[in-house]
Amino acid sequence: RAYAQYTELVWSDEFDGAALDAAKWTPEVRDVWFNNELQATTNSRDNITVLNGNLVITAKRQAYNGRDYTSGRIVTKGKKDFLFGRIDTRAKLPKGKGLWPAIWMLGSNDSTAPWPNCGEIDIMELRGSTPKLNLTTMHFGTSVATHLQKGTTYLLPGTDDFAADYHIFTSIRSRDQIRFYIDGNLYYTFTSGDASP
Repeated sequence: RAYAQYTELVWSDEFDGAALDAAKWTPEVRDVWFNNELQATTNSRDNITVLNGNLVITAKRQAYNGRDYTSGRIVTKGKKDFLFGRIDTRAKLPKGKGLWPAIWMLGSNDSTAPWPNCGEIDIMELRGSTPKLNLTTMHFGTSVATHLQKGTTYLLPGTDDFAADYHIFTSIRSRDQIRFYIDGNLYYTFTSGDASP
């Protein structure tokens, strides 16, 4: 279906409460992550808070469990699965060396089919040192040794970067393809023929 034909809202969070909705989200608290990340993630209000209708995730330079930085990370795992349809996320992104915000999905079977076999869909990934460039990547393969990826980049037009204002990052998953949009503009299509297996 076309972008505008997805009109039935089946799940949302407008972050209009006083705190993160525990029926929808779980903070992932961990001291050491992958990709040589320098931060620990916490469930502290210093790192994850809801303020004026916005979810605010803050990276901070602070000592915590042997790490020099903290940040936040939340998931819907075990609370909501998404299959076919359109997902819109409205986000304003940070910029600065070392920052790496992302909006992504893993297969719900990641505990029995470890990454990359469970698949990974990166809707939005940004390196803070290149704040005008969005990365969209599909990760797949049967094991870490056979990990494959395919994707593209999207350069925000104009002089502003993704930190200047909110943008809508969209993924539409159909049976044989996934389409990606920023602010309603299609910039990448990934089809079942693009991945093996």
